[in-house]
Amino acid sequence: MNMEKPDEMERFQNGKAALFTFAFYGLTLLAWSLYDFFTKCDLGWQFINFTHG
Repeated sequence: MNMEKPDEMERFQNGKAALFTFAFYGLTLLAWSLYDFFTKCDLGWQFINFTHG
C-alpha cells in the first residue's frame, strides 16, 4: 500500500473539518450546560468539560 502525502487542498480541508468539529463540540457542551443550569440550577460535568476541554 503506497501512501501519498496530502496536497495543499487536502490539508486545507482537514484543517477546516477539525475547526468545525471542535466548534460544534464546544457549542454543544455550552448549550447543554446552560440548559441544565436553567432547568436544574446545576452546571454539571458538561461545563467542567467545556472549560477544560
